[in-house]
Amino acid sequence: MKKPEYRVPLMSEIDAISWNGFNAISTFSGCGGSSLGYKMAGFKVLWASEFIPAAQETYRANHKGAILDTRDIRQVKPDEVLSAIGKKQGELDLMDGSPPCASFSTAGKREAGWGKVKKYSDTNQRTDDLFFEFARLLSGIKPKVFVAENVAGLVKGTAKGYFLEILAALKGCGYRVKCKVLDAQWLGVPQARQRTMFVGVREDLNIEPQHPSPLQYQYTLDDAISSLVNTEKNAEPESDISRYCTGREMAEKYDAPGIVKCVDAYQVAYEPFDVAVCFLVLMFMPVGQRRSFIESLRRSLKKGGAIIVFDKVMPSCGYFGTVMRRLTMSWKLNNGASPRDIISKELSLSGVQRPINPAILGEDAKQFFAFGEFAGYIMENPE
Repeated sequence: MKKPEYRVPLMSEIDAISWNGFNAISTFSGCGGSSLGYKMAGFKVLWASEFIPAAQETYRANHKGAILDTRDIRQVKPDEVLSAIGKKQGELDLMDGSPPCASFSTAGKREAGWGKVKKYSDTNQRTDDLFFEFARLLSGIKPKVFVAENVAGLVKGTAKGYFLEILAALKGCGYRVKCKVLDAQWLGVPQARQRTMFVGVREDLNIEPQHPSPLQYQYTLDDAISSLVNTEKNAEPESDISRYCTGREMAEKYDAPGIVKCVDAYQVAYEPFDVAVCFLVLMFMPVGQRRSFIESLRRSLKKGGAIIVFDKVMPSCGYFGTVMRRLTMSWKLNNGASPRDIISKELSLSGVQRPINPAILGEDAKQFFAFGEFAGYIMENPE
């Protein structure tokens, strides 16, 4: 089966999608990702609840038609929501909720923080009880269907006890409930992201809850970004570097004694050579493969030859320090770049470019060049 082209629609296109006749509300709405999904499916999102100011700002920017309640959800009453959206109990089609997941994430301390007030975003609050706040509102509003999600860690290890309590609470509100762990990479998202998904249908409707079936294909990051091109509106002015040759072009134009080849950095066995030039190669290579790559070059280096490396070097403050320093580069600001553009660009590169630790080059590597974050090293093989 040929997979469709991956494309993210513009907000203007989403706003133009015809209403499917169903209404929804969203709790723990964050920046509005779930609300956006419902809008893309044709739902009208009438009301949302979000406690964090920064998230509220983003939600308002993208969901201008929805009422946004900014109170702590513990203060929100079901009849207040129904009054705000002009509905009676039982009339709403869908209620969505994504209670904070930090308490159950396998990347956190999990049970060590259960039952405690702790820092969450820019607030201090207890977060492991918020699913029960969702159930409280669910019981009072009585939508026909609800969807709620959390991390996959909710059904793992000691968190299973919480999962069973949450499941019982949701069923106790008068719903048929099914729960599955879904992986977004099989549902059209270019990311491996597992989430525990609860789907509930009100008992009186006599319909069994359903989860989506996995697609027969996956999207890669290349599928998602390879078609991105500059438009006249956002294109950057052409710089002198656009006139430079690529490595392969330089090899083709070489006109002097000897032979120049442009080879794949991941080539396992290299022909014996006199000089190797690695220009911004290691920074794009997985950290765990860098040392073996240098060692493979050394094995093919002829006597009297040299390996030259030009690359971005990790500062003493580590990789995090590299990212933060790049985000605050004054020379970019002085040359007219906006802080938003700087942050957007550098964060987009932060998972792709990883500065090197010069120690991987070996003790005999001599630095002969340094400029800003970049440096040049030479490793020689004596006669």
